[in-house]
Amino acid sequence: MKFYVRYLVLNFLAISSLGFPLKHPHRLKQYRVNYKLMKKTISRNVINRVRVISRNQEEIVDRSVSLFYDNMLTDLLGIAKLYNLINDESQSYLYIVGYEFAWFGFKVLKNNVNDVNFDMDTEESQMLFEQLIINVILYVGIKNILFKNIFHIILN
Repeated sequence: MKFYVRYLVLNFLAISSLGFPLKHPHRLKQYRVNYKLMKKTISRNVINRVRVISRNQEEIVDRSVSLFYDNMLTDLLGIAKLYNLINDESQSYLYIVGYEFAWFGFKVLKNNVNDVNFDMDTEESQMLFEQLIINVILYVGIKNILFKNIFHIILN
């Protein structure tokens, strides 16, 4: 009995409802025009976004890798601190050195993928290695000068 009642109700709803409003044919044209406009604007937006991504592909990859290395090193140093392998003072130095070496490794791997004949004796690789050393010295120097000496003078 329940099945029969449900069947009757569903048939009545299916017969009484219409998929398209046949009483108003100008609405169908309005729906078609709006659909075509929506399709055109969506395709333009997608094409523009793909162009922006393809133009800035190198920068997007570099920023993504930078975030990955930052999170990875923070987690590793947090675990090392949890097991009392490092203290607070050495953690910041290890973070600076680890981040720069990870970035250096990424640049070397990126150059190996792009250029099969990447050699450590070329000018580009020497400049990359010099940049690594300068960044580490600069970060450690600024940390020592600013955070230790100036804050020590201010607090005393």
